[in-house]
Amino acid sequence: MARQPQVQPIDKEEVPPEVRARLDEIQDVMGLPWSPDNWRAYATYPEMLRLFWEQLRPATERDRFLRDALGIAERAYRDVSGWYQPEYTPRLAREDREQLAWELDAFEFGAPQLLIQQAVLSRALRGEVVGRGTGGERRRPSAYRQPEIRLVNERSAPEPVKRLYQEIKRTLGLPLVSAEYRALAKWPELLQSAWEDVKRWRERPEYRSLRLELAWLGDEAAARVRPAVRLDEPALRAATGSSAALENLRLMVALFTDLLPELIVAGALFRAGIGGSPPQRLPRSEDSCTPGCSPPGDAA
Repeated sequence: MARQPQVQPIDKEEVPPEVRARLDEIQDVMGLPWSPDNWRAYATYPEMLRLFWEQLRPATERDRFLRDALGIAERAYRDVSGWYQPEYTPRLAREDREQLAWELDAFEFGAPQLLIQQAVLSRALRGEVVGRGTGGERRRPSAYRQPEIRLVNERSAPEPVKRLYQEIKRTLGLPLVSAEYRALAKWPELLQSAWEDVKRWRERPEYRSLRLELAWLGDEAAARVRPAVRLDEPALRAATGSSAALENLRLMVALFTDLLPELIVAGALFRAGIGGSPPQRLPRSEDSCTPGCSPPGDAA
C-alpha cells in the first residue's frame, strides 16, 4: 500500500464497557476465541465500530456465510498441501501440540470469515450495495469460542520475540503483528522456524497465486451475503466525525482486506508444517460449502 493508516488496536481491558461488550458480541457471533485485530482497530472509532457491526452482523449470523468461509479455508489447505514442503521439524510436547492444533483450527475457522467481512466493507465503502436481499438459515454455534487464545503482545514479549515481531512487520509492510503470530510466540523457537519458512515461500509463485485466489474468493463470497450491506456517506461521516478520520478508516479497511489472504495462506503453511494434517475440528467437507455452491436451505 502506498499510504499506511494510523492503526492502534485497542486493548479490550482498557475501553469503556459498551465498546468491550460490542467486541465480545463480535466474538460470540463469529465463534472466535480471540478479539480480531481489525475489529479492535475499528474500535478506536466507537461509532464506526457500531455502524460496521450493525451492518455485518445479520449476514455473519447466516449459515451461508459460514459455509462460504469454511470453503475458503478448505481451498487454502488443499492448495498448500499440493506444493508446500516444510523445512523444519516441530519439537513440541504432546500437550503443546494438541493445544497448538486447536488454536490453528480456530484461526482457520475465523480468518476466512474476517476475509469475507473485509471484502464486504471494502465494496460498501465504495458506495456499493453488497450482497442479496434477505433470508438464509441461522448458523450453528461454534466449538471455538472458549477458551480464549493467549497472545503474546509486543510490550511484554521477550527481546528475541520483539525483534522477530519487528522483522515480521517490516517484511509484511504492516504496522502491527497479527494474532496468529502472537499466538505462535508462546513457542518462540517454533515461531522462528515457521516464520522463516513463510518468509521463503511467500516469494514463490504458488504462494502468490493462492493469495490472489483467496482474495478473489472472498470478494465472490461478499457478493452473496444476506442480507445486503450498505454504508451511506452521511452515516460514515457522522460515525467518524471528520474527513481525516474517515480517510484513515478507509485506509485501515484496505490494509486488513489486503492482509487477510496473506494470513490464510500462512495459516495453511503452519497447519501443514506443524499440524501435519487438515483441520480435525472443522466440519467435514461434505458438510461445508465451497464458494459458488448452494447449501441446503439457502437457495440462490
